[in-house]
Amino acid sequence: MDAKSHGDWSGGHAWTHFVDNLTSFLIFCVIGLIILRYFKRRLSRDNAWGGYCLSGFIFLCGVSHLAESLALIWPSEFLLWSLDILTITSAFLTIVLFIPMLPQLLKIPTVGDLQGEIRRRVETEARLRDSEETLRSAFTHAPIGMSLVSTAGQWMRVNQQVCQIVDYPEEELLQMTFQQITHPEDLHSDMDLLKACLRGERDSYSMEKRYIRKDGSVVPIQLYVSLVRDAARQPRFFVSQIKDIRQDKALQQQQRKLIGELQQKTDELQQIVYVASHDLRSPLVNIIGFSDELKHCCHNLKTAAAGGDHTSIGAIIDGEIPSILEFITSSAQRMDQLLNGLLQYSRMGRYPMTLELIDMNELVQGLSNEFSVQLRKIDGHFVVETLPPCYGDAILVSQLMSNLIDNAIKYRSPERRLELRATGEQGVGVVRYTLADNGIGIAPDHQADIFDIFNQINPSESTGEGLGLSICSLIANKLGGRIYVESVAGEGAAFHIEIPIAERYPDILRPEQEPGNSLFSILP
Repeated sequence: MDAKSHGDWSGGHAWTHFVDNLTSFLIFCVIGLIILRYFKRRLSRDNAWGGYCLSGFIFLCGVSHLAESLALIWPSEFLLWSLDILTITSAFLTIVLFIPMLPQLLKIPTVGDLQGEIRRRVETEARLRDSEETLRSAFTHAPIGMSLVSTAGQWMRVNQQVCQIVDYPEEELLQMTFQQITHPEDLHSDMDLLKACLRGERDSYSMEKRYIRKDGSVVPIQLYVSLVRDAARQPRFFVSQIKDIRQDKALQQQQRKLIGELQQKTDELQQIVYVASHDLRSPLVNIIGFSDELKHCCHNLKTAAAGGDHTSIGAIIDGEIPSILEFITSSAQRMDQLLNGLLQYSRMGRYPMTLELIDMNELVQGLSNEFSVQLRKIDGHFVVETLPPCYGDAILVSQLMSNLIDNAIKYRSPERRLELRATGEQGVGVVRYTLADNGIGIAPDHQADIFDIFNQINPSESTGEGLGLSICSLIANKLGGRIYVESVAGEGAAFHIEIPIAERYPDILRPEQEPGNSLFSILP
C-alpha cells in the first residue's frame, strides 16, 4: 500500500485507516438494513419511501467510508466527490420525506408504553380466559341441552344434558348428524327452517320435534336454534338449545284428561238437572193435580153428608177417592224410582276403582252361567269366544257386561231365537270387546241418545229405570275407554267396549277423587 498519497502517513497509520473505514462501511450497511426492515414493518406502503431514503442515506455513508479505504489503493477524487453528492442528495430527500411522517413516527411507543401495553394484554387475556371458562361452564352445566352444530348438521359439541336426552355417549354422538336421530316425520320441516337460516331469510327458529334415542324409543323435545355468522356474514355454525318436554307432554295429557272429565261431569250434571226439572216434575204435577181432585172430593163429600145424600157419599168413597189415591201413589212411586236411580248413578260416579288384570274369559263365562236360567226360559244361545285380558276394575267391568247381556235378553226379537255372541281383539292401544245380538235393534235416530240417563226406547213396553246403558257409559269412561253401538233396526245391535291396555293406564288413569269432591256428592 502506497502511503505517499496521504502525505506522511506511515504504513501502520494507512492500514489502521483502511480497517477503520471498512469496519464503518459494514456497520452502516447493517444499520441501514435494520432500519429498512423496521420501516417496512411499521409504516404503511405510502410512507415506506421515507424509510427507503433513510436506509439509502445510511448505506451511502457506509459506501463513502468504503471509498475512503479504497482510495489508499486506487485514488479517485471523482468517485469521492460523486459519493458526497449522492449522500447529500439522499439526506435532503430523507428530510423532505420525513416531514409528513413525523406525526406517525411520534406515535411509536416508548419502552414504558410497550410495557404498559404488554401488561394490558396480559390482563385482557386473563379476562378472556375467565370469560371462556365461564361460558364453557355455563355450556357444560346448563339445565337444558346445549350443542354446537355445523351447517351440514354434524354435532360439533354437546353438553351432558343432550347425551342424557338422546341416550348416546358424547364420543358417539359427535360422529353423527342431527338428521340421523331426528324422527322422519319431523325432519322435513326442520330442514326447511334450517335452510331458510342459511339463505339469510331468518337468523333463528324454534320448533317441537322428536328425537329417536339409542334404544329406539322416541323423546319429544322443544328445539331453539340460532345461526352464528363470521365477520363476512358467512354461516359458521348453529347454536341449539334442546329441552326435554316429556314431562310437559304428560302434564298436557293429564290436563286434557281433567278437562274431559270435567266436561263429562258437567254433561252428567246437566242430565241430573234435566231429570230433576222434567222427569221428576211430571209425577209431581200429577200429585198436585190429584191432590186438588181429592180436595174437591172432600168438599163434595162434606156437601153430600150435610144433605143426607148417601148415594153420592158411597160413590165418592168407593169410586173417586180410591182412584185418586191410586194415581197419587203411582206418581209417588215413580218419583221414588227416579230418585233411587239418581242415587245409584251418583254412587257409580264416586266408586273407587281397584285396578287389576282381568281374565275376561273367566268373567264373561261366569256371567253366562248366571244368566243360564233366563236364557233357557227363552231358548236363547250365548257364545263366548276367546277374549283377551284387560286391565281395570273387575266389579265395574262385570257390571258393564252384565247390563249389556240383560239388555240383549230384554230387547230380543219375538220373531226369532236370541243369538248372543261375545268377541274380543287387541287394537292400537286398546282392547276391544263386542257383544252382538240379533234382537230388535236400534233405529239410527235413537242411537245417539241410548246412553243418556233414564233414556228408554220404548218406555211403555220397558221395565226398569232406563239406567243400564247410561251406567255402562259411565263405567267405560271411568276405565279411560268408551262404549258405542252399531245397529240396524230389526236386525240386532253390536255394542263395542274399548278399554286401554295396561301400558297406557299410568298416563290415562289417576287416583279417584274422594267422594266428597265428586260433582255427584250433591246427592245423598
